[in-house]
Amino acid sequence: MSANTLTLPFTTVDVFTTVAYSGSPLSIITLPSSSLTAHQLQLIAREFNLSEVVFLHPESSSSTFSRHIQIFTTENELPLAGHPVIGTGHYVLKVLKLDAVKDFETKGGRIPISIDEGTGFVKAVIPQAFKQHNGVTFKSALNKENNIVVALVPGMNFILVPLPSLYALSKAGDEGNGSLAQQPFQPELYLGEENSGGLIGTMYYVFAGKELGRERYRTRMFAHVEDSGSGSACAALGCWLTRHSDCDDWSERSFVFEQGVEMGRRTEIYLDTGAREGPKDREIEKVVLSGGVVAIMEGSLKI
Repeated sequence: MSANTLTLPFTTVDVFTTVAYSGSPLSIITLPSSSLTAHQLQLIAREFNLSEVVFLHPESSSSTFSRHIQIFTTENELPLAGHPVIGTGHYVLKVLKLDAVKDFETKGGRIPISIDEGTGFVKAVIPQAFKQHNGVTFKSALNKENNIVVALVPGMNFILVPLPSLYALSKAGDEGNGSLAQQPFQPELYLGEENSGGLIGTMYYVFAGKELGRERYRTRMFAHVEDSGSGSACAALGCWLTRHSDCDDWSERSFVFEQGVEMGRRTEIYLDTGAREGPKDREIEKVVLSGGVVAIMEGSLKI
């Protein structure tokens, strides 16, 4: 083996769960002071073959309060994703016990992180520039409707598909039923070049009642493959539900999204939103994501 081989430590956690070997798995790779190329990072992400991995950069000499992270799928780098932020927040604050760290710097913006005093879960204030893509819809065979497309931040786009029942939700990923989950969408073809390199996921959802002051939804999200716990898709859906709520207290909303059930990797994703009345529409002011995390394994890789 080459004398220049680097050994990088990694930790794998299950996110949006308190039960080991359920939830949404995430691997966090700690980088040394010497930087790796984007190509090397992509190779590592493909080797792990998870929905996302995170590369945790070393502490900057200019700040002990912030850490730079990069989020990769098996195909590309993402500006933002929910379960990688929560999983890495748990690793930094509760495993490494780096209490001085107050935020992550990501491609999608700065993300404040902290530990919720009530639940003990890590929570993150998610950057957002929520919008609906006007004039762009996708028809689903499951609800026979033209379904809207929203963006949490540029490049993170989701088709929102409301469904009438859990039975309909169970059919979302079936081959041959015209499900939008089977479509390899390229966002730049539908939403403009500013979305090149991003994604269009499909978020199916069913209202499941209220519980302890939170609206509960059962969801499934597909982006090439099914994701057991997509925090960014849930955040986008929560923003849309907040904007279009007919409740008197729409300015402060609380949700819990149950996802991954059909995959055998159940997650619970907690979301709180804040909004105000804008000149033309309600404007989203706050998006806070939280959930449980369980550390599963640790090891090292060579590159």
